[in-house]
Amino acid sequence: MRQGLRTRFRRQGGFNLIEVSLAIVVVGLGIISIFALFPAGLETIRVASAESSNSLFAERILNGVQARAAEMNWTEWKNNQFNLPGLVINSVAVMDNTAYYLTIGSPTGSVAGLRRKEVLLYALPWVAPGAPTLQWLQDRGNIYYTELYYRELP
Repeated sequence: MRQGLRTRFRRQGGFNLIEVSLAIVVVGLGIISIFALFPAGLETIRVASAESSNSLFAERILNGVQARAAEMNWTEWKNNQFNLPGLVINSVAVMDNTAYYLTIGSPTGSVAGLRRKEVLLYALPWVAPGAPTLQWLQDRGNIYYTELYYRELP
């Protein structure tokens, strides 16, 4: 009877040390590769957040300029004539943690008696002291563009 028990226990298979070690290595590699994705995901979230804040900043500035286009004295306009606190034109500045450069041009020609202005805005998140250079902002910043068509008030 003892002989039968011994052979029966030997025939019942289990996992040997090599199989268990290989399973641990495979599971470990899977976990490491999942953890490797977290920094890339966090960077993507940071970039998407910056893009969103840039778009909201640009929308606020460009809509403010567009809303006041007809009221403007375009021959003698200055920085805060748009009544947007902190807005600077034709100079790199920082407002609301965003470095920006806003320029407004007057292309030739008009459409059906309307005046036309081109508004170009470079924007990039900025938290360092001071402001970046214009070249740096043009190389790395997002570009927002709009055209204004308006009639001057009498």
